[in-house]
This record gives sequence, structure tokens and C-alpha cells, in this order.
Amino acid sequence: GLLALASRFIPELYNTTREVKQLSTSFLLVSACIMPFSAFTHACYFTLRSGGQTKITLLFDSCYMWCISIPVAYVLSRFTDLPVLALFAICNGLELIKCVFGYILLKSGKWVTNIVQDELKQEAEKNLKKTHIPLRPGEKNDRIYSVHLHALHVQKKEQGKRT
Repeated sequence: GLLALASRFIPELYNTTREVKQLSTSFLLVSACIMPFSAFTHACYFTLRSGGQTKITLLFDSCYMWCISIPVAYVLSRFTDLPVLALFAICNGLELIKCVFGYILLKSGKWVTNIVQDELKQEAEKNLKKTHIPLRPGEKNDRIYSVHLHALHVQKKEQGKRT
């Protein structure tokens, strides 16, 4: 919103031709239209990254740029007669595809890493080994594991209430 409102005034700060000022105003308006999508994309990227999915973020950011954005910009600039403003708008509009990818990745939930739950699982596994409960070959005995995990979870909650 603010960038769009300021787009007419920002080019006036520079000593350049009227044509360049008009073009820069148009670039700023395109950027203002794409900015909410860029913000969403960045939020997705850093959320995925904070969840520990660095490989996904590499694909999401760098590979996307080299496999989609740069080839599209190259093809449009070399093999079409589109004006520079249209090229700028199309290349920035590719951010919409990234938004869709980001939304799908976030909704999948595969990126979520629950550190507390992982610590409880490790502790439950240690306790399970101490109990010496015989397991059949190839069987994890999920029911006993779940009971230990639940007991540890309750124990941690109680410790939290005492502090």
C-alpha cells in the first residue's frame, strides 16, 4: 500500500529524464502489487527453515530461481519483443508460483520438528531398554513404548507446574 502511494514521489527525488521517472514509477507499482506475495513466500521459506528442512528451503529458494526464474527471464528477453515493463511484471509474477509451493509445503506438515517430543521419545526408549521387556523379532511393541512416552510427558508437565 505505502509503496504504491509513494511510487509517484520516489522517482522525483532523482535528477533524470521524465521517461525514466515514468518507468521507475511503473516498476514500483508492479513491486507493490507483488509485495504481499513476496512476504508470504518469505514467511513460508523461513518457517520451513526454522522447522529444520534446509534441503527443502534450498530447493524452494535457489533451485527455483535457477530452474524457473532465470530461464523464463532469459527466454522472454531473447525470444520475444515484450517491453521491459512487461518482462519485469512477468518475472516478478513468478512469485505466485512460489506462493503455491510454499503453501503446499507448509500444509503438508512434513517440515515440523518437535524437539520436545523427540527428547521424550529418546528418554522413553532408554526406559524401555531398562525394563528388559522381551520383544518378538521385528516388533517394536508400540503399546509399551506409548505408555512410557505418555508417562514421561505427564512427568514433564508435573515438573513444569512445580517450577
